[in-house]
Amino acid sequence: MSLLDLGRADEAALLWDRALRAEPSHLEATANQTLHAWRRGQIADDEAMRRLEESARAQGSRGRGAEVVGHFLLGIGETARAARELAAAADVPGPTRQQERDAALAVCALGDAATRDQQTASARRLESVLQASPDDRVSRAAYAVGLRRLGAADNARRAWRARPRRQG
Repeated sequence: MSLLDLGRADEAALLWDRALRAEPSHLEATANQTLHAWRRGQIADDEAMRRLEESARAQGSRGRGAEVVGHFLLGIGETARAARELAAAADVPGPTRQQERDAALAVCALGDAATRDQQTASARRLESVLQASPDDRVSRAAYAVGLRRLGAADNARRAWRARPRRQG
């Protein structure tokens, strides 16, 4: 639960300002402040993108910065760029399951525009996610779609049928 969820936007803004005074390129504070302003129509897409990319570059760590930028790009419908950023976020040593999943789902959002290499990497990522979280139905569905796009329809059907069934 965040201060914004609690209707305390003014407090959140003060904390973002304090964090950015202490560390001007603080990624999370920049992202939260930027997204809040963008959602309220106070800044345009290109300005939000500039701020997020600048903060991500200053962070030096490709993983989380690329993840933040990739999520924003998905939000404004730039799926090709989002897929590249989210793949970069997942291509760091020790990516989180969420980074792997997001990179793979962005490739699914590309649909037929995804290259075979992107589809193959997506399937590998989703297979890894499903090993750790077999009940993740969204990842399982995306995995089945990806396998089908790769011409492995039988494997896709088996992957979907292997999903845990809900009781009741």
